[in-house]
Amino acid sequence: EDDIAAFIIEPVMGNIGPILPDDSYLRDVREITRAHDVLLIFDEVISGYRLGIGGAQVMFGVRPDITTLGKIIGGGLPIGAFGGGKEIMELISPAGPVYQAGTFSGNPLSLSAGMATVRWLHAHRGIYRVMEAWGAEIGEAVAGKTEGSFVRLGSMFKYFFRNRAPRTYLEAKECDTGKFGEFWTAMRKKGIFLPPSQFETNFLSAVHEDGDIGQIAAAYQACI
Repeated sequence: EDDIAAFIIEPVMGNIGPILPDDSYLRDVREITRAHDVLLIFDEVISGYRLGIGGAQVMFGVRPDITTLGKIIGGGLPIGAFGGGKEIMELISPAGPVYQAGTFSGNPLSLSAGMATVRWLHAHRGIYRVMEAWGAEIGEAVAGKTEGSFVRLGSMFKYFFRNRAPRTYLEAKECDTGKFGEFWTAMRKKGIFLPPSQFETNFLSAVHEDGDIGQIAAAYQACI
């Protein structure tokens, strides 16, 4: 155990799904890492601010030692950030001995766009309830379909062409990509442009409107 410095995971696998954690998985990981003095790092580049102001860690009630963020906090511009507790962050230079720097660190354009986005989300927290309802509407449209399984958490969702929702990367790779290709083409013909891969998550956003969701839901129902 002295050889393990940190355990890094996505609390919700976003680049192959979404794939959701089992009920107690994140809590178990937190207990084990704490018991063995191993840092727990959450990669919330995708889920941060997407699932809520506090990301997946607030949604699941599990606090990591370090969190990585990106995407949404840049307001559409390139950005990356990490943070943690005081005892960890005080180790970072100039306060501590761990050197950290980058050519574009503190880029004013990215930070201005990011701050504007984060402030808007804090001022309009109700948008998360709206997107939850939109996601549920799409889920209802595919309820009873037997071609695959619908997985959703908040504004993240995917229809997997597999009889059961995948719980791991290897299970996700069992999806019928041929059927997905046919589905993707049918959706495009109805004006819905989805990510062109069975393994990319779909996202709803604050710029969608009720009419958009109705169109998306109807297309899902017709094309599966």
